[in-house]
Amino acid sequence: MNVRIINLEKELINLKNTKNILTNAELLQFCINNKEFLNAYVKAMEFKDGFKDFSLSLYNSMIKYPNILNEIDKVVSNMIIDKNNIEDKLSFLSELSNYNKNLDIIMFYGGFNDGICTYGDSIYYGMEWFVNPDNINMKNDEVLYNYLKQYSINPKDIIYNTVIHEFVHICSSEIKDKSTCMWHLIEEGRAAYITNQLDKRDDLGLLMNKEDLNWCKKNEKYLFNEMFKAISKNDENKYFDFISPRKDICGISRTGYFIGYKLIETYMKTLDKLNEKEKMKKLLCANETEVYFNILRNMCL
Repeated sequence: MNVRIINLEKELINLKNTKNILTNAELLQFCINNKEFLNAYVKAMEFKDGFKDFSLSLYNSMIKYPNILNEIDKVVSNMIIDKNNIEDKLSFLSELSNYNKNLDIIMFYGGFNDGICTYGDSIYYGMEWFVNPDNINMKNDEVLYNYLKQYSINPKDIIYNTVIHEFVHICSSEIKDKSTCMWHLIEEGRAAYITNQLDKRDDLGLLMNKEDLNWCKKNEKYLFNEMFKAISKNDENKYFDFISPRKDICGISRTGYFIGYKLIETYMKTLDKLNEKEKMKKLLCANETEVYFNILRNMCL
């Protein structure tokens, strides 16, 4: 497997430096010129008018935060991502899953839409998420403030950690029952669990601060029960309170990733007759939701 790192954010910064102020039309043309790399992202985000709406969201965010590209430039100017390092990190998973395609890691300016995500065979990093929010005068009561505050401490480390999580989404089997919230919980839990197995972290690879993670641990039963209620009713609105960085449960965002991690951790304990490599392969190849649903039910007791 070969990894390509596509630095669209640097191209946009260079364009801005020649123009000083970018118009919406210029942003649209930039996006169209890089359609090869951005098409999967724009399509998945379901912008009503495709690239027109996407470029407009970029323009509006640059109006709101006029120095955002300058701050991104500060982040990326001294940051070198070693593709060989990433290939080494992912080689075990690619061999285990028989994934033999090339992988694109696309770094771009996403206008504070989806920040770290996977679409098609590409991993996307919205580099604005690694900017110190104080440097762009983001109000500390804005939902994204705490995420940027955390991610901006060590962007390179975040990227090396999350590339495993995102690659798991690419190389693992798709869940058969895509009509329920359960499949999403499994996929996110599976990615979080495998990330922590390959790159041990105090936060279990969940990108949660110590206080939020401790709260989740102390309130496990409450979280399991609330998640089980949402999944039993296939209540997507309630489910996304657990998942979205813009929403929360009792003031804590992304608690669903913790629940998903604990779900997979509990499932893996049932595979005690397999060695670690066999367990990992079975987890990557799992594609049904029923067994996990039953485990989640038992976790509520």
